[in-house]
Amino acid sequence: MRDYSFELSVFRQANSISQKGGTVVLSSGDMARMPISEMAMNCMVDLPVYNRGISGLTVEDAANVLEDCVFSLEPHKVIVALGTEDLKDPAFDIKEFVNRYEWLLYSLNSRLKCRIYIASVMSTSPMASAVNAALKNLAAACGCRYIDISRTSACDNPMLRMFDILRNNLRERPISFTEAMSLPL
Repeated sequence: MRDYSFELSVFRQANSISQKGGTVVLSSGDMARMPISEMAMNCMVDLPVYNRGISGLTVEDAANVLEDCVFSLEPHKVIVALGTEDLKDPAFDIKEFVNRYEWLLYSLNSRLKCRIYIASVMSTSPMASAVNAALKNLAAACGCRYIDISRTSACDNPMLRMFDILRNNLRERPISFTEAMSLPL
């Protein structure tokens, strides 16, 4: 396991002033660097959104950072966007990956009363489609919602397209007409 102590200390400090009951994005890869909170504020998302992404985080390591990244925030929703880093391992085993992911979901479910979303992996790995199919099946089997963001890397502005897909899952209620008319173009 890589040492995530610096990132976790930053999250602990941020969590001490954060609102509980919002949405937490547990991520790695491109999504870990995405300013999701700022983007959500600009789009009038009705719950606080916290990106607890760590570059290089694998599904196996995620189990060790749940306390500081997720549990202490007592979220209403959790979006798990992991797997990109796992695919970089030359010894990647899809069955082992799915088992670890399932254990991660079990850990979240056993401690929290929240909705859990699984985001697809964004990778050029030849295994990406098989992993995304497995994640979609896992989401269905575990009562989670699957969010397909896999094709966003091919867009002109992948970060905006990814957020556009995530945005509907960040809101607690549908957007009103008045809110829609005041959104930035």
